Amino acid sequence: AGGDFTEIGGQPRSYIAALDAASGAVTTWDPDASSGVLTLAVAGGTVYAGGWFTNIGGQPLSRIAALDVITGAATAWDPGADSRVTALAVSGGTVYAGGDFAMFGGLERDNIARITVEGAVDLDWNPGAIGYVYALALTGETLYAGGWFSEIGGQERHCIAALDAASGAATAWDPGADSGVYALAVSGGTVY
Repeated sequence: AGGDFTEIGGQPRSYIAALDAASGAVTTWDPDASSGVLTLAVAGGTVYAGGWFTNIGGQPLSRIAALDVITGAATAWDPGADSRVTALAVSGGTVYAGGDFAMFGGLERDNIARITVEGAVDLDWNPGAIGYVYALALTGETLYAGGWFSEIGGQERHCIAALDAASGAATAWDPGADSGVYALAVSGGTVY
């Protein structure tokens, strides 16, 4: 669980915690973030976190981190963002991040980036969003994005879009929204 809390389940936890799925009890996992955690994604033995924090898992990390699923310690993975990360999606060793950042890993990236398993920003993937990206959902070779944007992947898209996960180009899918999209989920052939 991530958010703005400093206590959960009767235990002190700074902005991030792990809870037992059956009982709801707080576990000993405690990465202790310095500020709000806005998004989480899990892949294998890693919990990816994004938000406002500048320190998490015992390390100075700028708004994005990879944490050990057992210990809560930060790994060496450190792409860094200049402003908040609000959405994460993971596939294999690739992490997609959305937010309201202009720089990611020292490179210009307008609100959306793809990061390698080594923690480097993918130089060849840059769909750019004119406006913020608040939600990401990945299925197969399609990355769905939601937020407050007017263009993404080189095409005019209003607050919701589908991107080719390999190239970052916007697909023909264009339902449009008249206001912000803050959450996305995909199941089978349906996007919620």
